[in-house]
Amino acid sequence: MATDDRAGCRRIERHWQVLCHEIGNRYAGNLGEQQAADYIESQFRRLGLANIEQQPFEFPNWQYS
Repeated sequence: MATDDRAGCRRIERHWQVLCHEIGNRYAGNLGEQQAADYIESQFRRLGLANIEQQPFEFPNWQYS
């Protein structure tokens, strides 16, 4: 495996670690969902992507139990 491929795999593993283990569950409307959205937005900005924004949405009558 080329060095660039290994570096890419490590970056993916790090994102996976943050989203799945540090942030954890991301049920609609809970704190984890917002934390994941904030993390992804920050990564997009870090990469220099333009016009990054979060857009709210409603999901009436939905609840996690």
